[in-house]
Amino acid sequence: MTFVHLSDLHIGQDGAEEVDRDEDPRNELIEDCRRVIADLQVDVTGVLISGDIANTGDPDEYQRARIWLASLCQALGIPEENVWTVPGNHDFTRGNRTALWHNACDGLRQCEEGEIDAHLRSHLNSDDRHVLLSPFRDYHEFADGFGCVPEGPVQVWDEKFELSEDMQLRVFGLNTATLADGEETDEGDGLVLGENAVQLRRNGETFILAMWHHPLGWLRDESTARRYLNSRACIHLFGHEHDHCLSCEGGRLVVSAGALHPRRGDRPWEPRYNLIQLSPAGPTVADGLNATVVPRIWDEGQTTFTGEDGTPTVRGRDFLVGTGPTLKAEGASEGVHDGTPAVNAMSESYKETADDQAGGKVANRRRRLWLKYATLPFVRRIVIAGELGLLDESDRDVAGFEQTRLVLDRAAREDRLRELWDAVAAELGDEEIENPYASVTI
Repeated sequence: MTFVHLSDLHIGQDGAEEVDRDEDPRNELIEDCRRVIADLQVDVTGVLISGDIANTGDPDEYQRARIWLASLCQALGIPEENVWTVPGNHDFTRGNRTALWHNACDGLRQCEEGEIDAHLRSHLNSDDRHVLLSPFRDYHEFADGFGCVPEGPVQVWDEKFELSEDMQLRVFGLNTATLADGEETDEGDGLVLGENAVQLRRNGETFILAMWHHPLGWLRDESTARRYLNSRACIHLFGHEHDHCLSCEGGRLVVSAGALHPRRGDRPWEPRYNLIQLSPAGPTVADGLNATVVPRIWDEGQTTFTGEDGTPTVRGRDFLVGTGPTLKAEGASEGVHDGTPAVNAMSESYKETADDQAGGKVANRRRRLWLKYATLPFVRRIVIAGELGLLDESDRDVAGFEQTRLVLDRAAREDRLRELWDAVAAELGDEEIENPYASVTI
């Protein structure tokens, strides 16, 4: 599998779209991706973004990000929904805070470290959970189309990929930015994750890749987070500080992404991104996972992305991960496979044979429908759902992204996904695309 890893896009940082100098490096990144994947002769699986998609959290910034990501996915030869993202501090909209949010924030910052989870549960497991998450309202509208808004009170999403018949890669996305109101510092006195969030589920046939935004040193509960993440995830991806760093110790690969759009003038201006290739090192999980990281860096003189040596040569750094003493598979000691289909399982595929999904590409019709429906204007979503009888009176009181989930779930339960696909395709002018629900029974 091959992923493009981005962080700190800061869309809108350099101004409105018509005067945005950062648009040029973004477009050059697309062209560089074409060159790199052609050189490596690989199929790309998806795009992983470790936070700070927007600059101020404005809806227009997310719309610009969505359009650019669609162009990137087209260049990579993957569906638009093959993007996975977590929020950063720039995805936290300070104007959406309320007095109740400030009260919740104060409680989480002033309580004893051992009480953090109790406070989080009291907010995120209640009918008022939207209070603590209100600054992410616009980010959630963006991320919902990519299936990256956690459904439950624990602010973590996860996705499964088949590495082989007997091995999986499980990708977890964590939210370190819940309290990122600008008062947090790198001394760990402002942000929290909570122990529930880092208790990543695993079994004897799974490798775990975990992605978040802030380095762990920014967390109040750093020691708890580090203990779980170090022992359960063999790959760590994050961003925020705009420094690029690769390290591998004890069978664990740590990638500090660098920034696609660092702020100009603060330090040497070096936009970056990475390609990450993953493949089983042997027939069992105990053999580990081969990981190759291909760093790409902006060359100011050549005004394009190159390798770190400033040449067009595509070079990667190779690591063997998942083999440390706490990361080795231990059979059924952590439970057995729960039977949940992987994201590219055939039951939710456009294609009818596994041969049509070479290179680990995900072809998930529910993700595609979710993205297309979620990106429609809110009013058009209401009209379509209403005409299909997929709205409930109680939907008036939930956020748009939550309503999208409810509509998709009802359509699935009532076997109406085919009709919903047709209605959304007609709205978007995509009727020429074959309805994947037309010939497959779920």
